[in-house]
Amino acid sequence: MTTSGRASIPMQEGPGSGVSASGTHPGARTAGGRLYSTVDGAMGVISRTAMAVASIWIAVLGLWITADALGRALGIYSFVGTVTIATESVVAISFLCMPYATRHDVHIRATLLVGRAGPRVTQTSLTFSYIAATVLFLFLTHASWEPFLNAWRTGEFSGEGGLNVTLWPFKLIVVTCAAAMTIESALAAARSLGRRGGGAASEENR
Repeated sequence: MTTSGRASIPMQEGPGSGVSASGTHPGARTAGGRLYSTVDGAMGVISRTAMAVASIWIAVLGLWITADALGRALGIYSFVGTVTIATESVVAISFLCMPYATRHDVHIRATLLVGRAGPRVTQTSLTFSYIAATVLFLFLTHASWEPFLNAWRTGEFSGEGGLNVTLWPFKLIVVTCAAAMTIESALAAARSLGRRGGGAASEENR
């Protein structure tokens, strides 16, 4: 009788191991689970990046406005186009923050009615709200695509006087973040329905 020199190491199983009895990750059992994990991971990176850009943008814009207000108050100087830049920035910053807020479930909610309902009603209303958001942002992505192309082709700008702000970068942010919100809302609806295809990967990607 001959024996192999290789030692057989048993696969650890159990609820805390992240490995099923078949030796595979729960999210990798099906093609749908692998797709969910891939999309969820990519959206985690995108949402964090967009939030970082928004945070830096807010800080720079705040310093710009403060310096402009201080200069005007002292009668020393003033920045041209502050109002135009601030006006266009508000929408862009808001859209940049949306995917991260949706992923981490930190949107402001009116819980006057839902808070008094049972958990089943609360979960159902949350699921429908995510589905509605998916449809809404899908339409918004489609509706904002043509204005972005027009702004790109024509060089559309805003502002009067010494500073003209080109608008296509702001419109591109709206289109991109609306598309990201479509995907994030769909993922949130899937999680709300209990279809966490990526298992623990979803939490790691946050």
